[in-house]
Amino acid sequence: MSPVRAAALAAAVLAGLGAPARAAENALNAEELKVYSPTVVKGERELEWRGFSTGGHQQGFAASAGYSPTAWWAAEAYEVMHRDPGGVLLGDAVVMESLFAPFAPGERWADLGLDAEAEFPRAAADPNGVSVRPILEKQFGRALLTLNLPLEWKYGPGFTPGTNFSYAAKAQWLASPLASPALEVYGQPGVIGRFDPLRDETHLAGPALYGSVPAGGLGRLVYSAAALIGLTPASPRGTLAVRLELEF
Repeated sequence: MSPVRAAALAAAVLAGLGAPARAAENALNAEELKVYSPTVVKGERELEWRGFSTGGHQQGFAASAGYSPTAWWAAEAYEVMHRDPGGVLLGDAVVMESLFAPFAPGERWADLGLDAEAEFPRAAADPNGVSVRPILEKQFGRALLTLNLPLEWKYGPGFTPGTNFSYAAKAQWLASPLASPALEVYGQPGVIGRFDPLRDETHLAGPALYGSVPAGGLGRLVYSAAALIGLTPASPRGTLAVRLELEF
């Protein structure tokens, strides 16, 4: 990020303190509030649930099932849902996802991965989407740094041409398998070449906690939770994101 853009972001944060979240809050989806890791375990099956809430203003959920047939490929399918204030739970889209990890952990200077998704909305008037998410992860002692740089394209009814850019990152301190603190950041600048004005972009950051516990004969339960603060006027003031994953 350039010094000018960083200064503008800081100014937007100050301007947004105490201001209500704007329409960009609707851009949040449960499947996006996760930092992906380039880790694939052959033969692993998983059931996952993700959810977020913006202080009672908006709620989103994603439920999925996945399987890793090889040591370099994991496939997953999930349903994305949301609930507006006072409304009912509605299905938004079905997403098919493949995570590719071409190298074994530690084989390169950093662990690399690529996540590819195809999104099919429930509403016939909404466009479909395809995306790729390059993943970079590097460990320094007990510090684990992970960066995701998703790129998304829309097609079909009412689509907007262009490449949508976003980012997700975390810095995690590997204190214990049971509980490790972390910092997460997310952002949605918009379409490359015509980013939204900074005050209308969504940028979130906040502390998180990661860990896993045995789940009896079922395998292990992996959890993470983050308390995210909006960094621009268009961002939700506060967002709680929770993810639970049963691996077996």
